[in-house]
Amino acid sequence: IVLVKADADKAYETCLRIRQRLASTIFLKDKGLNIGMTGCFGISCFPRDGSTVDDLIRKADSAMYDVKHSGKNGIKIYEGA
Repeated sequence: IVLVKADADKAYETCLRIRQRLASTIFLKDKGLNIGMTGCFGISCFPRDGSTVDDLIRKADSAMYDVKHSGKNGIKIYEGA
């Protein structure tokens, strides 16, 4: 998700709302299933974390994998490496 004119705090709030909505939704209920979903989100910001789309995606991806490796269903702002 690309958020234009959103700082890290605003992006975090947006990811939190999406994550909460995912967690509160039952998927495929009409098919007789009761499937829940969680989400892992990584956030990077221009220009602090990169000046190209590739830089920003790579760093957001890195933050997202940090979430996946630490228990899943969370949000992390890229902190640099």
